Amino acid sequence: MTETVKAQPQGIVDALIAHEALPAGVAVNSFELDNNGTETQEGDVVSYEVGDTLHIDLDLSAEFAEGLNGMGSTGEGMMLGSLVNTLLSAYNADTITVTCDGAVLETGHNVYDEPLSFMQMSQ
Repeated sequence: MTETVKAQPQGIVDALIAHEALPAGVAVNSFELDNNGTETQEGDVVSYEVGDTLHIDLDLSAEFAEGLNGMGSTGEGMMLGSLVNTLLSAYNADTITVTCDGAVLETGHNVYDEPLSFMQMSQ
């Protein structure tokens, strides 16, 4: 199924909530799209060389962590995979780091303190 939503992180999250892939009330606290490029300065001239990977830093409200913690390991993987895969695809990014209220995302099954890449979903 294809759906058109606002090309803003909260619009994407809202669409995932509407399709019951994320719990109600999840809000995007912050979103940053970062290229691994390098910035150099020589005198008054600042140059930026674009890197070869694109990374997302995403901070969500506590409702996301609460939703994950209420799931078994399979449900947790599906919910996190839905979010990760949707955002990586929408922004053509390579990796994403997800935090909740500024803290490392931690559940009873895992600690997500490393960047995540596209997740393969089992059928």
